[in-house]
Amino acid sequence: MRLSASVFDFLAQLELHNNRDWFQSQKPLYDRVKAELTAFTTEWIARVAENDPSVRRETPQTSMFRIYRDLRFSPDKTPYKIHFGIYVAPGGKSSENAGYYLHIQNNQSELACGLWSPPTALLKKVREEIYYEPEVFDGIVREPAFVRCFGPLLENQKLKRAPADFPPDFPYIDYLKYRHYIVSRPLTNAEVCAPAFLDALAAACRTASGFVKYLNNIISDN
Repeated sequence: MRLSASVFDFLAQLELHNNRDWFQSQKPLYDRVKAELTAFTTEWIARVAENDPSVRRETPQTSMFRIYRDLRFSPDKTPYKIHFGIYVAPGGKSSENAGYYLHIQNNQSELACGLWSPPTALLKKVREEIYYEPEVFDGIVREPAFVRCFGPLLENQKLKRAPADFPPDFPYIDYLKYRHYIVSRPLTNAEVCAPAFLDALAAACRTASGFVKYLNNIISDN
């Protein structure tokens, strides 16, 4: 399964004409692009499930985000997102589980893996697990293949000080300062539309699967 350049053609035009009249005039193109992404998502889930069986029951319906924006509390009233988002995780896109997120946007695509913006109690639970066995987490995120593929964890909104209830002199204290446990890999338009993209995406998810499963084991451990 291969994604065509029409995906980015549509998104580039949507960025310029983000209004309902234009979108309705281009609805046939949107429907074709959405069908293409749906078929791609089905195959991607199957490939992820080869190394992470926890997602084997997911579908495009549980994984693909709507293109329509929620305008209720936003000062930005443009009606459509200018990207497609697909989140493959046990329980689907609405779950609190760690997973694999594909962001498709003209010249700004990326693959992100891990746990984004967990609730306070869940974030503390992850920090506690790292605190009790820091060498396990350290071994996962410093594994050479993992670092080559993704680099370090993203530092978005990282705390400047040690979180409450954890000693500042803890040797691995930096691992406890994260608000999100996420790694990412940028993708060019050419990469996303390449014939071997699904293979490359599956390989990157395979590299990240130990990291994702580590987080989900913490989440599911009640």
